Amino acid sequence: MPKARNSALGALLTESQMSSGELAHAVNAIGARQGQNFRYDRTSVAHWLTGSCPQGPVPELVSQILSTRLNRLVTPAQTGLLPQRATTAPPPRSADLVLLDLGTTESDPARHAALLRAPWVSWRTLSTAPHDAVPAGRLPSGPRTLHDNDLALLDWYRGQFTQLFERYGSGGVFSALRAFITADAVSFLASRAPARSRRAAQRATAQLVHLLATASVDADRLGLAQRYHRVALSLADEAEDGDLRAIILRSMSNQARIVGYTADALHLAEASRAGDGHLTPATRAFLLTGQAAALATDDTREQPALSALDTAHRLLDENAADSDPYTGYSRAAYEHQRGEVLSLLGDQHQAAEAFAASLEHRPPAHRRSRGITACALASTQLRVGHIEAACASWTSALETLHVVYSPRLQHLLTRLREEAQPYRHHAPVRTLRHHTRAALSPRQSE
Repeated sequence: MPKARNSALGALLTESQMSSGELAHAVNAIGARQGQNFRYDRTSVAHWLTGSCPQGPVPELVSQILSTRLNRLVTPAQTGLLPQRATTAPPPRSADLVLLDLGTTESDPARHAALLRAPWVSWRTLSTAPHDAVPAGRLPSGPRTLHDNDLALLDWYRGQFTQLFERYGSGGVFSALRAFITADAVSFLASRAPARSRRAAQRATAQLVHLLATASVDADRLGLAQRYHRVALSLADEAEDGDLRAIILRSMSNQARIVGYTADALHLAEASRAGDGHLTPATRAFLLTGQAAALATDDTREQPALSALDTAHRLLDENAADSDPYTGYSRAAYEHQRGEVLSLLGDQHQAAEAFAASLEHRPPAHRRSRGITACALASTQLRVGHIEAACASWTSALETLHVVYSPRLQHLLTRLREEAQPYRHHAPVRTLRHHTRAALSPRQSE
């Protein structure tokens, strides 16, 4: 039986005034930003128009491209690229069931590869309103009762995994953290407990899942990170923790900016600040710097971005420092974000000063963050022609690579090597470019 022509996709291409070749190029480009090596051309799109359905994540990527082009939501089903059986969305499920399913999927070799290839999806296609769907069910309460010792254990593990992530990167924490969450933490969520203890377990688990999402971003597993962010947000809502919800939304905004979706980044940054008058000063400062970074991606919003930075600085100055990553906002983290904002705005001299200040305040044990900041500092120093200083910062970042497994750090070092191309005849730069290539070659094949 001949395939039915995909008139839905044809109509969307006509409405968006995109040619088949333009759509293919856009899919290849958005896929490259997410680690997918697509080689589609206008012939590929011609096959889609005659009824062929490409494998995931292509339908999701096409829906994002068309949504952006038409400035309205286009779902994967509306593109006509999904098999008929896949066009009905499953009912929403509670966070504990989603976590259990994600853990099972990651442990199943047959499904694991597909999960890692899952695309990052535009957040404009998803609601970020609290309790936006009624869960279809959750794990039944088990025979055990949640005790204070269980809550203390969750808090202890949160601290340990956070330290491991900073010391060794996502490669040193991801599998163990996922295993703990999908086994022990999920069992705590299913335990009998009074409302106050249950909310405490939901809050602690949300923080652990948020850390797992952050590790997923560091590991370049962007679609998976988005799923964990979504679960963490649901748990924060169930725990009725406004500060944690806002922090997670801000992290979602940062991820959108990394992927290159500036409109999504700004939308999520604004969503994170809804009702921020009830949040702690440290959380408000954290949200403001996130909003500043999203604003700085738009050349017309320089002043609002700088104003948000100034307000965040005042909030930090007026309040005592707190080292807890969920109740405080360190000076090192603030200065790094300030450096990113200033760099986006084109002020590389001030950005370099901010990155240098971040390194001064960052503890030596935070090797992953120090390596990332050193890369950012070296990049800004190259842009202003401070070659010797850039080489010193570059060397520091490269040394970090020997003890930290962080694909994000690897990407930054690769980009730094490319940015140094104009100075390749400078002896220290030539040496560093050679050492960087040698250090990255075996790791990028892992």
